[in-house]
Amino acid sequence: MNINVNLNLSFGEALEVLKAVHEKYIDIKVFFAECENEEDTIGLSTPEELKALYNNLLKQMKQESSMFDLLDFIK
Repeated sequence: MNINVNLNLSFGEALEVLKAVHEKYIDIKVFFAECENEEDTIGLSTPEELKALYNNLLKQMKQESSMFDLLDFIK
């Protein structure tokens, strides 16, 4: 399911949102890799969910402005 969100952000604000989601993705990816107890991950966003969120937001931002063309999707 894809949900398009219209946030009406400035370029700088949009970059901050992408930066925050990307940082959270990196943190949670490391946490999941190091976590030995599956119960500790209950209720947390998974790296896959944050990756999908980041890529979806970036896709929408690239459609709105060519200034985002230099940013890459998370693979």
